[in-house]
Amino acid sequence: MAAFLRAYPSAKSSIIDLSTGINPYPYPWQDRVPQQGLEAAFHRLPDAGAADACKEAIAKYCGAGDLGRWALGPGSQAIIERLPAIIQPAQVYIAEPTYSEHRYVWERAGYAVIGMPHNALLEHDYLPGSVVVTVNPNNPDGKTTEPSALLELVSRLRQNSGYLLVDEAFADLQPRLGLAQYNPPGNAMVIRSFGKFFGLAGLRLGAFYGPSHLVMALEGQSHLWEVNGPALAIATRAVLDVEWIETTRQALSQDRKTLEKGLREASIDIAGASDLFVLIRNDRAQDLCDHLGRDGIYVRDFGDWPDKLRLGLPPDREALMRLHQSVQNFVR
Repeated sequence: MAAFLRAYPSAKSSIIDLSTGINPYPYPWQDRVPQQGLEAAFHRLPDAGAADACKEAIAKYCGAGDLGRWALGPGSQAIIERLPAIIQPAQVYIAEPTYSEHRYVWERAGYAVIGMPHNALLEHDYLPGSVVVTVNPNNPDGKTTEPSALLELVSRLRQNSGYLLVDEAFADLQPRLGLAQYNPPGNAMVIRSFGKFFGLAGLRLGAFYGPSHLVMALEGQSHLWEVNGPALAIATRAVLDVEWIETTRQALSQDRKTLEKGLREASIDIAGASDLFVLIRNDRAQDLCDHLGRDGIYVRDFGDWPDKLRLGLPPDREALMRLHQSVQNFVR
């Protein structure tokens, strides 16, 4: 955001931030979490019981009840950053293009990463002892891989002591994609994010599902009380709030369709989507990004994808109309 404000100082008072892919309608914890328990969470350090209750709720939400295969962390990013130190694979493969932090953390740890297109993920001949990383649904294009195909890949990797890591930051919107509910073999790892669908990224809470020895190793890297009590209390309630979850999924799906409709009416190509973002393709994408910036609309561009931009969902009708009008003005 700071870089955006430096580039477009006149936008300061009326910015529409569509750069993140975070739910613009965050979980209303003030109204739906019991206040007595929440006040206590703010006033004392979290204990093991609070963490276990949160794990149990997340496990139930994801359809995988073995608590020994779950660990919590202060955001999914923290979990991603810690994995290279506890796995130490022979080789790392990443289905790309995708969330760039996966490549960055493995390369920072000294590994030479081999990137591959998503359509080669299931057929590639992997070295023994490898880690294969994929994001499902993928960020930033929303592509998905069927759980049955990932289960087949996990079984194949297991024969050569390999691991599959699936980043499911956006899987809340398509719950059938969640791998943990299918009781995968012990070499399967899953990372879940509380910030995207529930819209509370500032709470910093992520969850890891994997073999028990890696769960123990990951927890061994944790700092005392690093997942705060309010985050545990809010997440424990939110992931089991079926009414809010179902209503929100439907609302986000409709909003994404409305956003796409307006973009298509402006002759903008849709290159991919999830119900929290839309990826667009345009030969003048960088010019469009600049045009939107001057109108106070902050979107995500990509240095290695100069013809594409990612747009999160506008938070209200006024923001949606501003976006559509700005895009219409650009294409005229």
